[in-house]
Amino acid sequence: DKAATLPHEQRKLHAEKVAKAFWMAIGGDRDEIEGLSSDEEN
Repeated sequence: DKAATLPHEQRKLHAEKVAKAFWMAIGGDRDEIEGLSSDEEN
């Protein structure tokens, strides 16, 4: 619910943080998500 009140760009960054935390929590390999940051789109 917190993300619903954020501006678009902050909402995107928050979603990315949550997704990465989930990935790590389920035992995902950090190497698999490296380079997927929205900071590196361009």
